[in-house]
Amino acid sequence: MQATFPHADRFSPLRSALTFAATIALGISYWLHPASRAVQEPLERFLALTTGTFLGWFDSSVSVTHTTIGVGAFVANVVPACTGLFTMTLYAAAVLATPCPLRHKARGVLGGVLAILALNWVRIVSLLLIGAHWLEAFEFAHLVVWQSVALVFAVFAWLFWLQRLPHGR
Repeated sequence: MQATFPHADRFSPLRSALTFAATIALGISYWLHPASRAVQEPLERFLALTTGTFLGWFDSSVSVTHTTIGVGAFVANVVPACTGLFTMTLYAAAVLATPCPLRHKARGVLGGVLAILALNWVRIVSLLLIGAHWLEAFEFAHLVVWQSVALVFAVFAWLFWLQRLPHGR
């Protein structure tokens, strides 16, 4: 019987589970530590600036100040939870827990993180538009719809990457 899991000869469920758990624990510990602000603040400003610039092409009422974006009377602040870093950490943990060569993991983490960053940018744009034009739906879209979409996207991104790994021994 031939194994269908890439690099199944090196697969250890315990090692994969421990790698996954350790990566998540380290990631969360880092993101909660004040030192992580050196990464989070520039990302928050980048997301706010690019979102505001994009929306400003279509709506002259858009304003951006640091991490605060206004669209008409609706104002939102890009905070650490808005950056997608937790979703990126979950995705990276799944990739790092997969038994395959480090070069494949590096490409997988980079590609997935960029894809999650792009999705997160779309998320912020859509939430600002929802907040500006359909305020009653904002909280549901923010806390239920987009949180779910982000997590499902991370799982599918991992499966997409996993499918593209070279199979065989």
